[in-house]
Amino acid sequence: MAPQNESSIGEKLVSDFIFGNRLLVIDDELAVCRPIQKIAERCGFEVVITDNPETFVRKAQCWKPTVIVLDLQMPMMDGIELLRELAADGCEAHVIVSSGADARVLDAAMQLGHQRGLKMNGILQKPYRAEYLRKIFSGLAKISKEQLRDDLAREAVTAFIDQLRSGAKIEKFNIDGSKPDPAAAKPATPAAPAPAAPPK
Repeated sequence: MAPQNESSIGEKLVSDFIFGNRLLVIDDELAVCRPIQKIAERCGFEVVITDNPETFVRKAQCWKPTVIVLDLQMPMMDGIELLRELAADGCEAHVIVSSGADARVLDAAMQLGHQRGLKMNGILQKPYRAEYLRKIFSGLAKISKEQLRDDLAREAVTAFIDQLRSGAKIEKFNIDGSKPDPAAAKPATPAAPAPAAPPK
């Protein structure tokens, strides 16, 4: 396998950052996370689940998730404290708080998150409903690279057909969107044949 140069690695990282759907889930009951993981993966997310607050904080800092599902009631560290950690780190993920606690606790967590500048996106009341999870993750998923490519190609074909129907002059463009150089499009003039040598 050929090694990747720095430019191609950088382009991949930028592309993954722009188009990536990354979900980070923390809950002290990992069995509860499995249905979330399966549904989110079907919606196009890469998923990391953990029951360890230190792992969660580290992943939130270095992996840059686009969506976070955070359980408020955990024995090792309170979910409210994790919200404060996310805010202090300037986390830009959409945050969804989950718990089986009273709705007032969830509302208070949402209010705290908003006050700290977090993107508080919703509440998951346990037990989770699959249809509700699908609705949330589908709404938060970014457009994929493949879908964007197909959409752009479809728009280009539609515009071309509209031009043909209107009788407008069709302009040619290179694949990168630039206009071709007219001089480069001209066929090369064949070289004149060398004169025959005079008879001896």
